[in-house]
Amino acid sequence: MAPPFNLNSLLVGAAVQGHLPMGWRAIQRGAMIDSRDDNGNTALMLAVAAGHVDVMKMLLASGSNPNAQASNGSSPFRQRPKFTKLLLSAGASVELASTSGYTPLLEVAQVNSPQVAKLLVESGATIDQQLPNGNTALRLAASRGFIDTVRVLLDGGASINLPNSNSFTPLMNAAQNGHADVVKLLVKRGADFDRQRTNGITALIYDAAQYNRLKQTQLGHNEVVKLLLKRGAEIDKQDNNKSTALHFATERDCWETARILLENGARVDQLNGQGQTALMIAASQGYNKMAEVLLDARADAQLEVMMSKDPDVVEEHSTFTVVSKYRIVQALDFPRIKTALVFATQEGYAKMIRLLLDREVTINDRNTKASTALFVATNYGHVEVENILMLEQMSISGQTVVLTPLMLASQEGHAEFVNFLLMRGAEVDKLIKNGWTTLFFAATCGHVEIGRILIDAGASINRSLDDGTTPMMFCFEW
Repeated sequence: MAPPFNLNSLLVGAAVQGHLPMGWRAIQRGAMIDSRDDNGNTALMLAVAAGHVDVMKMLLASGSNPNAQASNGSSPFRQRPKFTKLLLSAGASVELASTSGYTPLLEVAQVNSPQVAKLLVESGATIDQQLPNGNTALRLAASRGFIDTVRVLLDGGASINLPNSNSFTPLMNAAQNGHADVVKLLVKRGADFDRQRTNGITALIYDAAQYNRLKQTQLGHNEVVKLLLKRGAEIDKQDNNKSTALHFATERDCWETARILLENGARVDQLNGQGQTALMIAASQGYNKMAEVLLDARADAQLEVMMSKDPDVVEEHSTFTVVSKYRIVQALDFPRIKTALVFATQEGYAKMIRLLLDREVTINDRNTKASTALFVATNYGHVEVENILMLEQMSISGQTVVLTPLMLASQEGHAEFVNFLLMRGAEVDKLIKNGWTTLFFAATCGHVEIGRILIDAGASINRSLDDGTTPMMFCFEW
């Protein structure tokens, strides 16, 4: 007696293997025409996926449902136009959506099959059907650079500026991914290249912001930038944070893109919402080549901006009424003024500082509330930077501010820096308001090693503040 076998499984196997006689015999013996595999795919779906057109025709002729869906709701439409025609002729719906909302047209837009897309559009598929996130077939194709599919959709009447739920338009996504040919086509067909997302970002800003270290990718994005500018994109348009394309290019060190923007008239000293110019951003990130490009475009390296209050850098203190074990600097409440040099100094970028100084950036211009580069270097303990600045003849005593670099270094616990300043002749017992000397700063913050260094350098241990407090009294708090 022959062993029993499953006719449904036999039909499924025949569909996968393209075995027409086996499939026909299974149907003749009673196999379910829409038998499914373990993943919920019908025999028809499997035949389509495997490209077995004869088996597909046999299944359709035998009554297989062209609208059957897999477990995830996907339909049997694939990239082959011949198969699509057969399915449509058999009554397949062009609007049947998967569980995630994908219609056949939306699925095809992701795999670059313009011929199938055209058949679906001509068969009445809703061309602007949106997924739950608002994506349309046009946006899916544009973001992937499928220009032929994009052309089919545009010819079919797709809404060129329809945004998704995140306010992205097809043009923005094409620009974001560096698809210059798609961008050119969309712009030619009337895409709004100055349209802004809810955050204010435009296609030009997106393209300026997108860059990785692969040269070909960079070239692709630069081509898009040139194209958008040629078409009249507003070069200095700002997003909600007041950043322009130049700011975005600078933040990502896209110096070639920045050069293109500058050559086309971008404002080099435009301030963003944080009050920074592109040069300040480059200086704060240590982007030397970017800084060179900006300086070549005559960026103002002397430009000063008022930053928000920050206890990390000390500028001026009018009265010492607050004594802290940890940081007397936290009692300060003054705005600070920064330049590109100060930004670079704060991060300790020695090469950037040399670059700025080589461009004849003045380091002595300051007012009574300015954070000088020397003060910042002292506060952060950047010895190499301090050496550079000292060689540029910056005053070691900082006559226009109350606290000296030696006081700051002592307060912050930078022993190496304290030694460096003392060797350069810093005044160890300089008096400031209320009788404070450098030793008081070391004692207040509990820096024993620095206290020893200062005393060895001649600091007086018997000095007292106006209220009679001595350095020793502060030591008792620790």
